[in-house]
Amino acid sequence: RFNGYVQARYTSDSSISPHDNLHIRRARLDFRYKLSSLSSVRAQMDVGQQNFVMKDAYLDYTFPGKLSRNGLTFTIGQHKWPFGYENQQSSGDREFPERTLVNRQLLPDERDIGVKLAGFFGHPTIPSQQTNWQLGLYNGTGTSRGLSGGDRTSTKDLVGSIQHPITK
Repeated sequence: RFNGYVQARYTSDSSISPHDNLHIRRARLDFRYKLSSLSSVRAQMDVGQQNFVMKDAYLDYTFPGKLSRNGLTFTIGQHKWPFGYENQQSSGDREFPERTLVNRQLLPDERDIGVKLAGFFGHPTIPSQQTNWQLGLYNGTGTSRGLSGGDRTSTKDLVGSIQHPITK
């Protein structure tokens, strides 16, 4: 599946130069392919702001059998850190397209290269009765070095989250 979106802003103000301005904040191209019933790949690029940035490039594998009932999934590649609520949401799904200042300071790159294991506890078909968990091991350098830029440090970051909906 191939899709994408553009987030743009147009301003017109006679008191500044240039008077008319079109700013493309995001221009994302997203490619997802299901390799099998258990695995898929994703590549997402940002081509806005006159540059090219690889946002996501990863492989997901869902474990078969009894492990699949708890959504046990292994992810390897460059993807979002499993930290916080806002960081996990796409800018297209949030009420405000920009992340909060606190989130931008704590997680400036939002993504990193690493491995992640995720799943849930609770009822297998009722999301309001599930406790989701994620645990990942990452380079700790963010996306500033790119997929081929290497790791600048010998230390790694262990990042995780546990989320449970507060509903009946």
